[in-house]
Amino acid sequence: MPDRDKIIASVIALVEGIQSASGRSHEGISGQTSLFGDIDGFDSLNGLEMLVMVGASLETDLPEQMLRPMSNGASVTVGDLVERILKQMEGHDGDN
Repeated sequence: MPDRDKIIASVIALVEGIQSASGRSHEGISGQTSLFGDIDGFDSLNGLEMLVMVGASLETDLPEQMLRPMSNGASVTVGDLVERILKQMEGHDGDN
């Protein structure tokens, strides 16, 4: 199973690629960055695109529910998404 740091690096690289291809800034993205709100112009369609690409790189299907807000209503961060992915890969539902 891939480790957390490698998945974070992969998600960040994919988000940066999407941002760059869209002509938007991709500076300062980290594990604490909220996918929706902290990244200029990054929307749910971009999130789904990134999720499909991450799933393909990990050879697993990642449901769109991975992008839903946290239980406290906060937008999912890169780190939160990675935790959900790891939980799913361990056989849990990835909910948190």
